[in-house]
Amino acid sequence: MQKALFVEKVGEPVRLGTKPIPKPKQGQVLIKVESTMINGKIVLPHDTYGRDTGLFIGDKLPGILGTNLGGVVQEVGSPDSPYRAGDRVFGEASVSYPTSDMAGLQEYALLDVQHGLAKVPDSFTVDELVSLPVNAVTSFLALFHPTGLGFAAPFPTTTTTDQEHDASRQNIVIIGAGSQVGKLAIQFAKLAGIGTIIAVAAGSRTTELRNIGATHVLDRHTPVADLVAQVHDVVGGEENVTRIFDCANWTHELATALAAPKGASKLRTLHPVDTDGGVNNKELRPSLDAAYVVGTTEALEPLSKDFWRFLPEWVTEGHLTIPPFRVIEGLDAEKVNAALDGYQSGKSVLQVVIHPSGGT
Repeated sequence: MQKALFVEKVGEPVRLGTKPIPKPKQGQVLIKVESTMINGKIVLPHDTYGRDTGLFIGDKLPGILGTNLGGVVQEVGSPDSPYRAGDRVFGEASVSYPTSDMAGLQEYALLDVQHGLAKVPDSFTVDELVSLPVNAVTSFLALFHPTGLGFAAPFPTTTTTDQEHDASRQNIVIIGAGSQVGKLAIQFAKLAGIGTIIAVAAGSRTTELRNIGATHVLDRHTPVADLVAQVHDVVGGEENVTRIFDCANWTHELATALAAPKGASKLRTLHPVDTDGGVNNKELRPSLDAAYVVGTTEALEPLSKDFWRFLPEWVTEGHLTIPPFRVIEGLDAEKVNAALDGYQSGKSVLQVVIHPSGGT
């Protein structure tokens, strides 16, 4: 048996309990969970919403949170697995898996070999790599997936000679660029060679965002009309704003105002757009394609395999930076609930990494 933190009833605090240690099937590995990162409302809703609304776990209660996880392989499900006992790995749990055996707030967990798993580079800790998966998958999907903004993915095997698809001639506007998803979007855009990367964020983040790849940083506190004019000036006219990623807002007045009035444009968001009247006003923006991004490895297909293949390399080469975080030792229900509560304020908070085995 092993210890785990359970969501026994939606809307109630997580509680400590026990469950059997799962056995890996073909295509899976069993890891001893060294680290898991919980995500909250200001970054992505996975874990705070999981506890409070049942997101992804409501049909498999008692459920376990922790989509980002990593540790040491204990057992492989098939002899031809590319992983071996003792390998340090990190990954993203499958939210569609029918049980909570793929989740981080327990001492042992399963991960899928083909989807959402990679080795931790030698020069990095498991904690550092666990800080990336959900946010990295989300930003990568938003920028490069065919259902996202549709830029050419920055895999070494991707080539294009078509001027229309020349990344250096293209631009992107990232709203909420100071968030972790926003920062990763900037870094992925730079990695892809996108020529104009416009970050909309607090003015205090200007130096930080320029250092990671933004070509322009515009203060989000600027009046909307002035901000729109600044963006249009950067890209050479209102019809040239064709791809926007909003990492922050529940309503999208700024993004709608920025989008090309007549030509085709795309907006991808982290919150649903179905009831957003401005986004869906076809008289205002007749050719605006707006959609909500779901940051899961399953949704990333068919890019998932190459994404996980190259993610450790991008980190090692310095293309992606590790965000700051704080650590909770052990499966301390009181501290974990407090961390999840902290995300509810809507303010920027330090991300939380948990060591289920108390760091041992």
